[in-house]
Amino acid sequence: MKLTLFSDISDRLQRYHANKGNSRGLSTGWACVDEYFTLRKGQLHIVTGIPSSGKSEIVDQLMLNTIALHDWHWTIFSPENWPIESHFQKIAEKWTGKPMFTQGHVNGISRDELDATAKRLSSNMAFVDSGDESPTLDNIIKAVEQSYCTYGTDAVIIDPWNEIEVNRDKNKTETEYISEALSKLRNLGRAKDIAVFVVAHPTKLQKRDDGNYPCPTPYDISGSSHWRNKADACLAVWRDYGANDGVVEFHIQKMRNKNLGKLGMVNLHWLWSNGIFAERRVEGKDGESLAVKHKAKDKIFTEAEKAELREKEKNADYMFGRFDGTCGFLDKAKYDRDKALDYNLKRMKPEKHEAYCEGWTDGMLGLFVHDYPELRVYKKIGSDEEKD
Repeated sequence: MKLTLFSDISDRLQRYHANKGNSRGLSTGWACVDEYFTLRKGQLHIVTGIPSSGKSEIVDQLMLNTIALHDWHWTIFSPENWPIESHFQKIAEKWTGKPMFTQGHVNGISRDELDATAKRLSSNMAFVDSGDESPTLDNIIKAVEQSYCTYGTDAVIIDPWNEIEVNRDKNKTETEYISEALSKLRNLGRAKDIAVFVVAHPTKLQKRDDGNYPCPTPYDISGSSHWRNKADACLAVWRDYGANDGVVEFHIQKMRNKNLGKLGMVNLHWLWSNGIFAERRVEGKDGESLAVKHKAKDKIFTEAEKAELREKEKNADYMFGRFDGTCGFLDKAKYDRDKALDYNLKRMKPEKHEAYCEGWTDGMLGLFVHDYPELRVYKKIGSDEEKD
């Protein structure tokens, strides 16, 4: 523990102001959702919904969207989707846009596509298998820390919470245990810069007059109001079982950081053949066009966005050195730590990302040359190829 004064971090405050509170978070992969909810590592997210509402499926697609768009690595504890072959089916269907098995005139995933998908996603996903160990929260956190050291994991899913074995002191109430457990997860996320997602079932709700259950809130989750109090973001999934139209409501019920989003609700359309949640309704035969892998496209920036970048350069430091292409410099000696915040250097994947780079950095979010490739010049190690 130490005491910090605003005057001690005046440079950081200036950079925070220059970057407009770090600006918005990363895209979720759904433009309609981004209006209300964006992603940033280090946040604790609580996701709830009544059984079969689609909460696990939406979290899976969010995971895949971040893999395609941001190259995130995920660590998953998900007894809800056991065995792992069954979970792979759901994930592969969303990734390829095809059903695992041929359905009428809709072709299924081929054996080559299955192998390619498994190989591709293995570099971005690791599953926690408790085996003979008790699936306590402490054991799960140890597995996440191992994944962090081995793969540089960016996010973790615990789905569902009630599959965790409770190892509670007999003198501790359930409310106290929940508070302590959520604090552990929040501290893990902040210390390691990991996005944490916990899927938790609500208690039994009373049906409304129309026969549907209401959309649950974090206060409806068994155990404690701390589910809402400790969370940085609270999300809920709800659908009308009577309508059976594939429309799923995605509710944003809490956003601690107003720079990352706001309260609201959006409709997503679930396609049965491949499990994809789309922003518009599509027919089964057109489902392949929605494959998550298609989201990995280069961003095209407007002139206004480029002008904003160049304005930011006035507050930037010029740096050079070996760069991992995602998080920051590998060579800590190559930048001035008094001027730049502590970059996230955990993600060492030289065979995939390492490049010799030089360019402007905003001192907080990383190199401009990473986020805005059209503004960079770099030379890959071991290659004479240069890119503009």
